[in-house]
Amino acid sequence: MRKSALLVALVVAALTAIFVMAGGASANLTGSLFEGNDGNLTVNTAGNKDWVNAPNLAAGQDLQSGANDNSFGQGTSENDLNVTVVDGSIPNSKADLARFAVAGETVGANNFLYLAWTRENDSGSVNYDFEINKAPQPNLTTLGPKTLVRTAGDLNISYSFQGNSLTPALSVRTWTGTAWGAEQSLSGCSEGAGNSGTVSDILTGSPVNRTTGRFGEAAVNLTCAGITPAGSCEGFSSAYIKSRASQSFQSEIKDFIAPVSLSFSNCGAVAITKTTKVPGKTGAQPQAGVAFAVDGVAAGTTGTDGKLCVGGLAIGNHTVTETVPSGYQADGDNPKTVNVATAGTCTSGATAVSFANSPLTDVTISVDSKAVGGTASTVNCDDDSLDFTTAASGDGTKTSGAIAGSKTITCTITIDP
Repeated sequence: MRKSALLVALVVAALTAIFVMAGGASANLTGSLFEGNDGNLTVNTAGNKDWVNAPNLAAGQDLQSGANDNSFGQGTSENDLNVTVVDGSIPNSKADLARFAVAGETVGANNFLYLAWTRENDSGSVNYDFEINKAPQPNLTTLGPKTLVRTAGDLNISYSFQGNSLTPALSVRTWTGTAWGAEQSLSGCSEGAGNSGTVSDILTGSPVNRTTGRFGEAAVNLTCAGITPAGSCEGFSSAYIKSRASQSFQSEIKDFIAPVSLSFSNCGAVAITKTTKVPGKTGAQPQAGVAFAVDGVAAGTTGTDGKLCVGGLAIGNHTVTETVPSGYQADGDNPKTVNVATAGTCTSGATAVSFANSPLTDVTISVDSKAVGGTASTVNCDDDSLDFTTAASGDGTKTSGAIAGSKTITCTITIDP
């Protein structure tokens, strides 16, 4: 009986060990809560993130395998801008893509990019390229000639593992303006893994079970890798994935999944609200047509709602300066230092700052003695800037300093005799 109990204990221990290995739990990249190295799509540790709750997720699905599946034809390779989209089944030597996903976030001063793919077959080695573009791409869902849109600074991240290995080699190339630049290893700034057991593919659409080696993921700290240095602003608007025939970067490209729009960047925004006081109305009122500059660069003027938003700003401090309209004075500091601490856009997440102006009024008091020297007058006001005594002629005038906003002034004028 004691032997049976011992045997049961050993079996339970072994099964527990197998479960832990299949779960693939591992450390995240420093500063990130995303589980980009566990080879699954679910959260293993409470409070973390994975593909089930990925931040700013964008995902795409390939056309059904077979005669209608699209691919690049005519020997397309990575540096080509002029390509042709054709249809037809993907050759057995090429991995038939199923789905892909891109997510990302800015945490403190670090910009993180998360990548995932699934495939329909087990072609062994994986040679995939994620292309991350600043500008939108042409419609690649239709057949025929296309011209790809690439901008200096675009990224091509290669995800590769050979044979039965589930640990990818990750590297990046940057578009120079005419070609992809030299390969840069992402070792030390990234992590990734393929699935060592069946996982449920929930990247997009209905869940699909993917057996071993049919799912892969990666997390990349773009700041660590020097791609988006701290204090920089890099916005990417689209991404797609391609499969290559071999490890050679210039080998033929075949299957791809059409680009998806991205909804994240490491840039921030400042939302300016401009108000003033208006006669007959209670409280602050929007002020239109007021010009602002950010870091010394003209940013535009406020609309009828008194608002102006400036996007594409790096995380950090920025100087916002109002050009105060004639006849008004600034209430409070001008310029103002605004700390853009988190990424955002003019649609969501912009850092707010407000400016207020008061209209100015000059008050003039005049005394005119009709008989020259016949009278002498003294003016005494609770606004000292208006106090005066007439000259020997009996005449005098005084104009106040500019009075901001609402004010009641009481004066006593004494005429002698």
